[in-house]
Amino acid sequence: LMESLKSNDQSDVRHTVWSYVFSTFFQYSQGFATLMVVGLIVPPLISRDVRSRALLLYYSRPITRVEYVLGKLAIPGFVLTLITVAPAMVLYLVGVLVSPNLSVLADTWDLPFRIVAGAAVCILPTCLVGLLLSSLSQESRFAGFAWFTVWGLGAVVWMGIYTSKSQGGQVPYDSEWSLISIYATIGRVQAWVFGVEVDWARVAPSLIMLIVISVVSAIWMYRRVSAPIRI
Repeated sequence: LMESLKSNDQSDVRHTVWSYVFSTFFQYSQGFATLMVVGLIVPPLISRDVRSRALLLYYSRPITRVEYVLGKLAIPGFVLTLITVAPAMVLYLVGVLVSPNLSVLADTWDLPFRIVAGAAVCILPTCLVGLLLSSLSQESRFAGFAWFTVWGLGAVVWMGIYTSKSQGGQVPYDSEWSLISIYATIGRVQAWVFGVEVDWARVAPSLIMLIVISVVSAIWMYRRVSAPIRI
């Protein structure tokens, strides 16, 4: 980041600054919004169907298990898109409109695509984990408690490790210990998406972790929603 800011190329500096702004926007304000939205919306989505055995009713109609899962995923996905992609796009358009000239479009044309990719990095893992927790319990309050515990406890443990050991230079902020926290893991991959983080060796473990979390959550959830009709 600092190397780009020292560059004499105005377009590089502008792109770097804008990328940093959007990366920070996604990591902090949008990260907290995602935590709250998933914790409030997702827990009842499957747990209530499991408790009322409504799954049998759904599957008695021309609805497949994949369609059921995609339908449940679309609900929080749509809401999170509204609170992540939409505000970021508005912020980008405002930035373009208040710029002195339209050369800013040539310098930052890729940011809308990065915004969508950055939102996907956050939306898919969090929604899949939330839906998995919802499918594991018949009580939505337990699923909600589990969600806030997984998210919050991971962040607290990671910050505790970082705070206790970083004073002696033993644990850098982007060490593998940060994989304990979903929040930190998503934040690092988003920083890479926006071009703020350029060291692939530091990004790869976080990206692999998110992929593993998403795949495991999707498969486990699929098996859970298939259980009522499994012979």
